[in-house]
Amino acid sequence: AIAIIIDDLGYLRPEGIDALSLPGAVTYAILPHTPFARRFAGTAHSSGKEVILHQPMESTQGLALGPGGITSEMGKTQVRQILLENLSSIPHLSGISNHMGSLLSTREQPIGWMMEVLVSQPPPFFFVDSRTIPGSVIAGVARRNGIPTITRDVFLDNSHDPNEIRSQFGELISRAKSR
Repeated sequence: AIAIIIDDLGYLRPEGIDALSLPGAVTYAILPHTPFARRFAGTAHSSGKEVILHQPMESTQGLALGPGGITSEMGKTQVRQILLENLSSIPHLSGISNHMGSLLSTREQPIGWMMEVLVSQPPPFFFVDSRTIPGSVIAGVARRNGIPTITRDVFLDNSHDPNEIRSQFGELISRAKSR
């Protein structure tokens, strides 16, 4: 099986509308508190598509997180409050993925606090680890907390070159066949 997730939705209207028109079983990862987040989630849901929160998380490069970001300097109360606000800001959610997060995803404690929030929320959420760094602890912490989890295998468009994207699709298909 192959799962395709289109992420970073919420800011750009024309690109978001184009992404939402893709056929098939596509999941849309929407950034919290963005101008089109609620509208895109409603459109995706009404089309029978899956919607997940694309949770901004601190990177090793210090990139700007945008609204709803979680950093390693935050305490338990703040992490929990931000995640709860983000989850309530987008309707029809079934899961969560990390946006960036190369630093935060290596820290057991804040990831654990996030999982505690997910366990407490109906319906049960899953967590897709975008695996932005090899040392990510997300999948292990999710499993220990009873959160269904999966880890990204292939980035399809980490380059804008159509030939490289085709090559990545080939890699995706090869991995799916071998598993």
